[in-house]
Amino acid sequence: MSTKTPSQAASLAPDGAGRQERLQARAAHWARQWACALDGAEIVTEAALVWPCLLGGQPVMLKILADRGDELGQAGLLAAWGGRGPVALLEAGPDALLMERVTPVGPGLAAMALGGADDAAMHLLCDAAARLRGVNVPGLVPLDRRMADLDKRTTWPLARWACGLRDDMLAPKGDWVGLHGDLHHFNLLQDARRGWLAIDPKGLLEPPE
Repeated sequence: MSTKTPSQAASLAPDGAGRQERLQARAAHWARQWACALDGAEIVTEAALVWPCLLGGQPVMLKILADRGDELGQAGLLAAWGGRGPVALLEAGPDALLMERVTPVGPGLAAMALGGADDAAMHLLCDAAARLRGVNVPGLVPLDRRMADLDKRTTWPLARWACGLRDDMLAPKGDWVGLHGDLHHFNLLQDARRGWLAIDPKGLLEPPE
């Protein structure tokens, strides 16, 4: 298996190498199940193991969700979006996803921002956020539940400001809709064939605008 950098090794906490080996074993199982071949080094985070693969010669990404990760609602949300805005979901199991793999082209959003084009990068993020709305599937986490811990940190001036912003966001009434929940400069990638695609949604629910 691949050698981890110190930062990658630290991300394996709390279970260390044993957790990594369990995720790798699950990845091998799903790779066999979906007849895809591992194609490079895996990346392990607190939420998942992600492994580049090939399916019939086409680049895909295998993702194994951690038992206590914060992306467990991801499959339903990706399926509901149907590849319109995010990467397309090809297969899904109880703890695994097989998705199209982005073939990066051009500068990323972070490089654009650092190069003086942050306004253009933010417009791309806002356009992506507007496309990733309007669906509601089981298993999504309501935004108020995700943000409840802010109330425990109200001695921090920034946390008090964030609590007020949260309350304003949660005020509208109506049917809540799916939310990417982690859309930033590194989670919107330009694909050589399909343009800008979002990756790694958290699977949250937000109030209507």
